[in-house]
Amino acid sequence: MPDSRWTYTDAQEMLQRTWGYPDFRPAQQEVIRAISEGTDVLAVLPTGGGKSLLYQVPGLLEPGLTLVISPLIALMSDQVAALQRRNIRAAFISSALGARAVEQIFTNAEHGLYKFLYLAPERLQSELFQARIGHIAVSRLAIDEAHCISEWGPNFRPAYRRIMEAREVLRDVPVLAVTATATPRVRQDMLDQLGMTSPRVFVQGFDRPNLIWSRFHTFDKRGKVREILEAVPGPAIIYAGSRKSVTQWAADLRQDGITAEAYHAGLSTQERHEAQQRWMDNRCRVITATNAFGMGIDKPDVRVVIHVALPSTLESYYQEAGRGGRDGRTSHAVLLYQPGDEQLPTALIERSHPSKSDVQAVYQATCSFLRVAYGDHPEEPLIIDLERLSALTRMPMGSLATGLEVLERLSFWEIVADPVRPERRFVRFLRAREQKPRIDMHHVDRSRTTALSRMDSMVAYAQTFQCRRYFLRTYYGESAPAQCGKCDVCLERHVPIHPTPKDEHVIKQLLMQIKQDGQPGTLPQTTAARREGLLRWLYQEGWIEQTDSFRSEWQLTEKTRNTLKM
Repeated sequence: MPDSRWTYTDAQEMLQRTWGYPDFRPAQQEVIRAISEGTDVLAVLPTGGGKSLLYQVPGLLEPGLTLVISPLIALMSDQVAALQRRNIRAAFISSALGARAVEQIFTNAEHGLYKFLYLAPERLQSELFQARIGHIAVSRLAIDEAHCISEWGPNFRPAYRRIMEAREVLRDVPVLAVTATATPRVRQDMLDQLGMTSPRVFVQGFDRPNLIWSRFHTFDKRGKVREILEAVPGPAIIYAGSRKSVTQWAADLRQDGITAEAYHAGLSTQERHEAQQRWMDNRCRVITATNAFGMGIDKPDVRVVIHVALPSTLESYYQEAGRGGRDGRTSHAVLLYQPGDEQLPTALIERSHPSKSDVQAVYQATCSFLRVAYGDHPEEPLIIDLERLSALTRMPMGSLATGLEVLERLSFWEIVADPVRPERRFVRFLRAREQKPRIDMHHVDRSRTTALSRMDSMVAYAQTFQCRRYFLRTYYGESAPAQCGKCDVCLERHVPIHPTPKDEHVIKQLLMQIKQDGQPGTLPQTTAARREGLLRWLYQEGWIEQTDSFRSEWQLTEKTRNTLKM
């Protein structure tokens, strides 16, 4: 490993001079010291933990360029703009740029005109990268959102698995991998796939003591949101499941006399920026959003984050809820849930994992629409109008968009949406058109299975009778007290149900289902709320116990087997 030739004191001075902070946070300090030694480092810091500073400060102290791998164009754009505002030389390459512009960026990098260059992982396999990177003095390879390298993570990108090949071209420069959320299994997979040499691993505790976790079972979500906002003053985020519902929630809140803005990917860049800025400046109290909102947003005084739709993973939920209370003061993370809420995210998982024949059909239809002949490799981005393509092929626009995204994950091309016209995409081919495309569906099929498994864990969180903080911390591999004393479960906010003789038949059915299948099934003769209440009573009275809290798997206790002879 090369000598980095800077010390923690140097980094501290650079941080103060450039960013105005007197010192690093405690979790950052250990990581910075390890980076200064020139070793490979994996750092898992929760949302708001200052991960980007871990490679930006060292990057200014090291002689060459820091190459940053990032999965999102919006994230790259935001970080480069922030660096440029501080007069730091930085650039990013996206599929929106023409071939000449990309060539110029590489030329500038060769002449040392940048300290930071941001790329999507798919770029590492391009002929241009392979030809030019050897002439650039790279001091460090930084990998943002590093959990994308793991098939067991929530946002798997196959191109991340080939980063190790790039390390060989870069002559094994030190690697820094950072992410906000990673279970023990994902962390190990990151280390293996990146081929880290004697790495230092830092995992900041996932506990956020100032966050109060709550779940409310309600069939009147609008009334409950109004009740929460009346009880908890201050800025708020409401996450909904679709663009339509985001718009409707903002309208409903305004009708209730609460200032609110909607934010989703269907709005233009200018509209999103204006909505975000009004909320950041406290000109409106609430921003309603899809999960497209939040990356790179650092508003410290958010007092409540409410999810009115069920996220597809606990990782997403933890990251989005963690945007509250970054100033260290009490903030509330609230999930509104009713049985059946899992249907939408489950359908989205199925829709985003199409069959091999569907993906092949999208590939051939797209290439024909763009008039790309077999063996051709266009250099410039090509524009797809999904409405026209849909009309010609009679494929639904949603299926086309999903197929395009799967092919991007499989490194056939890069795509970027037109912010002004959502029905359009810009495609840059990463390789020549193939007559019989080699589509490896292994990753897609495994990704579907993993996504559904993570969905089960999210549902288990919504239905658990355990302390919410305990559930989250143990999910990420931490030990934790069985009760936090602050969440809805520990405060016993759910009205207990006391069984009546009429419930005897239902209770027997629940116990038989758990005995046979390890899970309680649906019961048409009782309401979902009553069923949940009876399960809670059985759990609290010691008749059933959980064998796997992340999958809602149960078993009968010895008390039940002995007393009821089951």
